Amino acid sequence: GHLFAAGGITREDDGSRDLYLGTLACVGADAFPSCIDYLALGHLHLPQRVCGNDRMRYSGAPLPMGFGEAGQTKSVLMIDVHDYRTISVKEIPVPVFQNITRLSGTHEEIIQELARMKMEYTPVLVEVVLEDSRIIPDAAEKIRAIIQGSPVEVLKVKSRQLSAQAMQPGSNEESLAGLSPEEVFNRRLDAAEIEGNDRREYLESFLEIYKELLEEDNNSE
Repeated sequence: GHLFAAGGITREDDGSRDLYLGTLACVGADAFPSCIDYLALGHLHLPQRVCGNDRMRYSGAPLPMGFGEAGQTKSVLMIDVHDYRTISVKEIPVPVFQNITRLSGTHEEIIQELARMKMEYTPVLVEVVLEDSRIIPDAAEKIRAIIQGSPVEVLKVKSRQLSAQAMQPGSNEESLAGLSPEEVFNRRLDAAEIEGNDRREYLESFLEIYKELLEEDNNSE
């Protein structure tokens, strides 16, 4: 069966998608007939038993499906049927073919840890979660520059500060239509707390690009 059994365990970013059958979000263990000798379930990526039952199991995905599964031991299940209703279940670990890890911390902490990983020279795919109180300009580029020439590869860089700002509701008293593009860009710089030379450079680049877009639009007419 491919479904979400009640009480099933997932992890953040483990690749599992919400599964709905009509208005039903998950199926209770009592929905499965007692006459079933072994129930093999799919959908959840973490290996687990349903309500602690050895004969009702998710084998889990054999490979990591997201960085939420970093460090998890993967396995497959071998079901041995000795005779009628005499069944044993054996877990077989899956070898790790590609290391993955998630690094969380400030920009400085991340840089230090990546420098250490570069020295180890071990192939690994990395997700970075920045926890700085302010947004670091060009953070992703600076982070990836640290690991150049090494088998360490940063696939994703996320900022908790940016995520928090994206979740905040906008003001009901003004609309985007009432602001000029330059005002919108300046507010974005304010939100990122970018000041000084960085702000001037960003603003000059924005105005140059915006001017080019306007000229292209006029030429098209």
